[in-house]
This record gives sequence, structure tokens and C-alpha cells, in this order.
Amino acid sequence: MASSTASASANTASAASREALIQATAANIQAAAAAANVTLPASLMQSLGSLDLTAIQGYLQGMGLDVPLPNVPPAPNNKDKEKEKENNDDEDDTAEAVSYKPYRPVKVKFGRPHPDPVVENSTLAAVEPPDVTYSLALNGDVIANAKLSDLQLEAVLYGCQRHQMDLPKKPEPEEDLENQAPCTTTTTSKEETKLKTPVKKPPPARGSKRKSPDAKTKQEAATYRAGFMLGDGAGMGKGRTLAAFVMENIMRGRNKHIWVSVSNDLYDDAKRDLRDLGLEKYAEKKCFLLKNITQSRIPHEEGLIFSTYKTLIGNTRGTSRLHQLKEWCGGADFDGLILLDECHKAKNVTLDATGNTCKVGTAECSKAAAAVVELQNCLPRARVVYCSATAVSEPFSLGFMSRLGLWGYGTEHPSGFPQFLESIKRLGCGAMELHAMHLKSKGAMVARTLSYQGCEFAAISNVMNAESETIYDKSAELWGEMHDALVNEMAERKDRAEYEKKLKWMQARGQTFLDAEMLEKQQLYADSDDEDDEEMTEAEEQASLYRKEVRKRKAGTVKSVYWGAHQRFFRSLCIASKVDAAIAETKEALKDGHCVIIGLQSTGEARTKDAAKQAGSDKVEDGELFFDDYICDSKEGIRRVLMNIFPLPPKPRGVVPPDFLITKAI
Repeated sequence: MASSTASASANTASAASREALIQATAANIQAAAAAANVTLPASLMQSLGSLDLTAIQGYLQGMGLDVPLPNVPPAPNNKDKEKEKENNDDEDDTAEAVSYKPYRPVKVKFGRPHPDPVVENSTLAAVEPPDVTYSLALNGDVIANAKLSDLQLEAVLYGCQRHQMDLPKKPEPEEDLENQAPCTTTTTSKEETKLKTPVKKPPPARGSKRKSPDAKTKQEAATYRAGFMLGDGAGMGKGRTLAAFVMENIMRGRNKHIWVSVSNDLYDDAKRDLRDLGLEKYAEKKCFLLKNITQSRIPHEEGLIFSTYKTLIGNTRGTSRLHQLKEWCGGADFDGLILLDECHKAKNVTLDATGNTCKVGTAECSKAAAAVVELQNCLPRARVVYCSATAVSEPFSLGFMSRLGLWGYGTEHPSGFPQFLESIKRLGCGAMELHAMHLKSKGAMVARTLSYQGCEFAAISNVMNAESETIYDKSAELWGEMHDALVNEMAERKDRAEYEKKLKWMQARGQTFLDAEMLEKQQLYADSDDEDDEEMTEAEEQASLYRKEVRKRKAGTVKSVYWGAHQRFFRSLCIASKVDAAIAETKEALKDGHCVIIGLQSTGEARTKDAAKQAGSDKVEDGELFFDDYICDSKEGIRRVLMNIFPLPPKPRGVVPPDFLITKAI
């Protein structure tokens, strides 16, 4: 009993000492901030006891504050509380879940409230955004007729205000280093900042290898405009907000803009949002889909170019789409918008110390991400808006967001993104939260989402009827037979590989005599596509080469094709089996006066279009793809598997093949 009492007294004293040390540290930080006229988020002081002080030290240095922090001892460990925590998992999960607070604009006092309740993460809610200094140029009816809510107006205000700032630029050697303020952003004195004319280097001597310009030197010479992050959740009207960005910049006299998204279908949605804001003529006459531009140069003098991330890495008439856009923008002085909608599509990126991409085309750095980075690097004065509800699932995903000012000269990570990433990995989630709070406090980010308070969820089961069950069972039998055929084919390919290996071994030693077993295998494994046919067209020769290539594929590749198609087939089948139940639920909800939203996991549109092109049953009218006949994605998936596992030889001339074999090379 005495030892327990002594231990409790020691823990109490330790806790009191720790609390006193934290309070003293908070006082030192506040004094340093007041002396430097720097405003710190209130949650920072409240979190001193729970966050890694190393992360806080780096954050303070990034704000220009050099405050020595002591080693605060960890909170006392209470084993009884830990046991209680283990026995009450459900309660703890609720307590540790991410919490939200109701959200209303703090500094924006006009505009109608958003039609639905909105919340914000509690961590971000502890930080206030900066004062609004920007004046909107939007038409008065946009606000008067509530075409934009106060939350959407707030995003446009802070985004345009952010675009008036520049990221810190490394001073030239002759500049006075003492006059450079250690901050993350600097406001330009004028709306535009003219770039210095680069000094032309003399041409290389004849016969010498021409070297490409040093990328790092180019980037350091440019002054990059700060960017903005629109991180609102689903249902917040991010598309309408992006359209408002376009309208605001048109009113300011900027007539060239780029809008990048994930699908060409969203092009119509973008034009709809522009029309809803009153830009009907602009939407019809000044908006252009990049994939429909077939010329080597974009022929439009001004307007909005809409592209997908996939189109961004494509080519037309020997010219890359990315080069087309850069040429159309007119160079480094371009000051229009680059709207990166659903920007998480560019998250897989690897950067070197100079900010350029590396390992392009691999899983670590996609071509789309590399194109997004290059577009921002080549247009330093562009007004960049990053838009996604799921932009940062991992710190690695931040690499393409160079305009947020989280790394580079003037920040706590001057060496670039690799240093920033290493710091985040070392310091953990607490550092990510601090950076998010910092971005909001600088007006560089908003991240709100709809409140789900009062929402009800119900999972409807047993939606398959007798017909659906029969189709499912027969499909399972079919895929089972295909799997048996696949196993036999893999065994045959293994035997053929052993035969070819033995045949090469014999030929290398000058042995020309083949025994009965080898002669039988020679006839069995003879490839009909090796036969000469003088009447074969160029297209038929290419198809023949493709079949020969397919027959030589490794077992792992063929199995991957099978199981990938297997997964897609049954996913589509499960979605189809829910259609009748979904229609019944929809009709019932409409009768009750509800608005119905139906989300599809996958439509199979891309593969259906691909299958239609291969079958030759498609046609294009006004840039849109039309089908002469019904195309079933699931059926085409099965045919694709069969033709990859068993690539058939060409039919004898004069013989009409069955319908399912009328196809081009897959």
C-alpha cells in the first residue's frame, strides 16, 4: 500500500512538472510570435502536449521564428486505463474517430447560405482564414440570384486572393540577402510580374553534342505564382466553383484558360456550370474539347481548352498535346487559369531535387502526373487551382502540388519535395495536420464537406431474381470450362517450351535426326502463321504477327488476362442483377417526393467502345461514337480471353467464319 501511494505521488508530481514545462514553452512561443508580428493558430498551443515537438520546431522555423524547445517528458502511462481501453473498443473507436464541426464562412459576410448543412474537420476548424482583401468582379446577378452560395464565393475569393501572391524566389547573387523576408509567400506589387529576358548562350561548336538547358536554372530564374487547393467533399459543387473561377478571370480580361479533368463527359458538365452562371455564349462558342482538335496547332485565339489527363499525354499529327497547350498559352507570361479537376489522378509522381519528374512511365511516376508537373513548370505565371475531395491520401501524393509553397526556397524544406517527403515520413500524421492548418491560415486551402447528421443508411439484400440466379450459375459453369481449357493450354505451352529448348540444343550440336517423338511434336506444334502466303495483305500480316506473339506469352501473362476479365465480368453481372431492385426503389422514392441519385461502380463504357472499334461496328458523328448494333461488354470480355488463350489461325480463303470470329487483332 505504501509503495502504491508513493508511486501515485511520483506520477502526480511528474504530471505537474510536465504541465508547467508545456505552459512555459507556450509562453516563449507566443512571446516570439508577438515580437515578430506573426499570428499562430490557437490549436498549436493546445496541441503542444500531444504533437511531436520536432514537427512544431520545423513549423515555427518555416514561420520565421527561432524558438528553442525543451524535451517534454511523455505523459505518464496508466496501465489500468490501457486495460479499460482494450475492454471498451467500441467506445474508443467513437472517441478516436475524426470529429467535425459545423462550418460557416468567418470572413465572408455576403452570399446566401449553402443549401445543405456543411461541416469541417475539427483540426482545421481551430484555425481562422486570413482577412479578405480581394474584390470580386463577378456579375451582380450571380450573388443576387444565389447562383453561388456563400461557401462557393468564399473559395473563389481566397483562390483569387492567393493568385495575387508569388512563391518565394531565390535571390540573385547580386541581390541583398538581408532584405529577403523568410515567409512562404510574397505578394506582388502589381497584378502581373514580368519575367526577365533570359540571356542567350552562344550556339555550340559544330560537331559538338547540343546540351539541353539546365532545368534547375530555368526554374530558379522564374517567379512562380502561388496556387490554391479546393479540397471540398462530394456534393459541395466544386464544378460550379471552378466555373466561377473562369468567370471571375474573364471579367478581369484574361481570355485563355485550361481545364483538365478525368473524363470527356465532364466537358458537358463544365459548359453547363458556365451556362448556369450566365456565360451561355462563352460556353457554346469559346469552350473547346482538346481531343476534337485535329490540327497540329490549336486554331482558337482565346477560350477555354478542356482536356482529360489521358489526352494530355497523347499526340496528334506528330505533335504532343502538351506541346500544343504550351504553344497556345504563349509561353511563360501566360496568366490564365490551369484548373486541375480531380487532381488525384496526378498523384503518382516522383520528383528530383530540381522539381523535375523522374522514373516517368513507371508505377512510381505516371505519364499524366509528369505532364501536369511540366505544364506548371513551363507556365510559372499561370493561376493554378487544385481540385479534389481525395487529393492527399498519402504524403507521396503531394508531389505535383508545387504551387502550395510547402517546399522550396523560403520554406522549412528548401531542398525540395524529397526533403519535405522525408520530413513528413519521419514526423508522422501530426506534421500533416500542422501543414493543413498552415495552408488554411494562409488562405491557400479550403476543405469542407456536407454534414451527414440525420442521414440513414440501409443495405438492401436478396435483390437477385430467379432469372439472374440462372444466368449467374451458367456463367460460373462457362468460366469453369474456360479455366480447365486454360490449365490444359498452360501444360501444352510448357511441353512446347521444353520441345523448343531440346530442338535448339540439338541444332547447336549439328544433330539433324529427329526421333519419332520429336517428329510428332514438330507437327503438333507447327504454327500455321509461319506458312508463306503471297496474297496476304499488310493488315493480315500484322494480325498474323500478333497471333504468334500471343502464343509465345508467358503463363503468368495469360493467367493475368483470364483473372482480370473474370473479375470484370462478374462485377458487371452483379451490377446488372441490381438494376430491377434499384428501379423499384427509385420509383418508390420519387413517389415520396425525394430526389434520387444513382452511383455506378463501373459503366464499362471504355471497354465497350474499344470492343466496338475492333469489331468495326462503330461510327463517329460530330465527334461522338455511335454503335450500329448492341455491344455487350461482358460478351466482348469473354471473346477477348478466348482469343488471347487460343489465338486462331487465319481462315482458309473462301470460307465464311462464324460471327463470333469476325474480329480484328485484339
